[in-house]
Amino acid sequence: MSSFKKVLVLAPHTDDGELGAGGFISKLIEDAADVYYMAFSTAEESVPEGLYSEN
Repeated sequence: MSSFKKVLVLAPHTDDGELGAGGFISKLIEDAADVYYMAFSTAEESVPEGLYSEN
């Protein structure tokens, strides 16, 4: 159905892509599109302390 073969989702926060276009992203994946996702937030306030290491 969709003619998209490669898609880049740009989201300012870690869940914005899913909340704004989750159904469409899912449909693209079902239609065999290559979907790439980039979030511009480090999510520092929402991840457990020590999850990411500076080392």
